[in-house]
Amino acid sequence: MLANAAGTLAVTPLVPLLARRSGPRCPVVVGGVLAAAAYLLLAARHGTGIEVCTGLVVEGAGIGLAFAGIAALAVDGVPADRTGVAAGMNTICRTVGGAVGTTASGALLATSAASSGTGHPAPAAYTVAFLGFAGALALSALIAASGDRPSPQRRGLAGAGAPHVPTGPLVHRLEEDPS
Repeated sequence: MLANAAGTLAVTPLVPLLARRSGPRCPVVVGGVLAAAAYLLLAARHGTGIEVCTGLVVEGAGIGLAFAGIAALAVDGVPADRTGVAAGMNTICRTVGGAVGTTASGALLATSAASSGTGHPAPAAYTVAFLGFAGALALSALIAASGDRPSPQRRGLAGAGAPHVPTGPLVHRLEEDPS
């Protein structure tokens, strides 16, 4: 846990800099790619404490970038009177995602341990778990990179005092074909 926290603490201050230079999604995409790379590293090399700690530092850095970037996007993407709801939904989604991933990998490792005859999971079970995490993180980075088109309000085309216009794939489909 300390190695993971060290990676997170090291990169979190970089989120505003990355967002200003490359856009608000940049920390989320870079973080997802970095965390996915860390799990690929762990899938390939997890035989020593140094290998595991190295992977966890890199994973912590990726998660730190992504979580801070997602929180900023969630709050910036809604009107001021809805920031509490957005922050709360972000926290709930993170918690549920973490619980699902932990449960799935725990079940995999427990099944491996039960069938091994030794009471310990097979090394291949760890590899499969790490590859699953890498795949999920790579997919999240891809989704974050695809983004959505900004609404007229976000492009600065809406008048002062105009109501917040939600964005997203469903809204865009409705805008393109209102029937």
